Amino acid sequence: MKLEFIKEVRSYFRFGTPGWMFSMCQKAETLPQGCIIDIETTGLNPDKGDYYHHQDHILTLGIYRNDRIFLYQLVKPHYDRFRELCQKIVSRTPTPRYAYCAHFEQSFLGVKEGWFDLAVYGNFRRHPYPLIDVTKNPCGDDKEERDIEGSAVPICWSGWLHAKSLKHLTEIPFHCLVDLLREAQLVQRHKNPEGN
Repeated sequence: MKLEFIKEVRSYFRFGTPGWMFSMCQKAETLPQGCIIDIETTGLNPDKGDYYHHQDHILTLGIYRNDRIFLYQLVKPHYDRFRELCQKIVSRTPTPRYAYCAHFEQSFLGVKEGWFDLAVYGNFRRHPYPLIDVTKNPCGDDKEERDIEGSAVPICWSGWLHAKSLKHLTEIPFHCLVDLLREAQLVQRHKNPEGN
């Protein structure tokens, strides 16, 4: 899965940098209703920065809808432009909008209505476990398919900006894809609680 994903991302860069962002679509199992939203960011602070804190930005938007996963990846630091695009796209998605710890997506996207927090399933809200602790790895145990941790996203973004390393950039939307597939497991459990 990851090797195919890397090839697809590299195809966007075959003739140089393709603009300020790119999008891609992956086939997936059918999601019965609504959509799953996941974002990757430079950090945890969506608010305007002040003297002590800087504002963090959206780098990747992932949407799992019907039988498709759509990924939108920022390539150049046009943060405000990308955030506006993400807000428009998400505001037009069907509800329920599933997300793990949905308040995070809400705070960055500014879309407040229609969310279902997957962390609520299994009482994760009071003690939110990392998504990797409550789902199976959709890539299996293959070392070649290994996914980065969410905390590595800002490091990968910095590696892309400073060294133009496609390996660093590719890790970010791949992590978003894996998170969407993990969240789909929780949606299935929510829809079919006895099928665990």
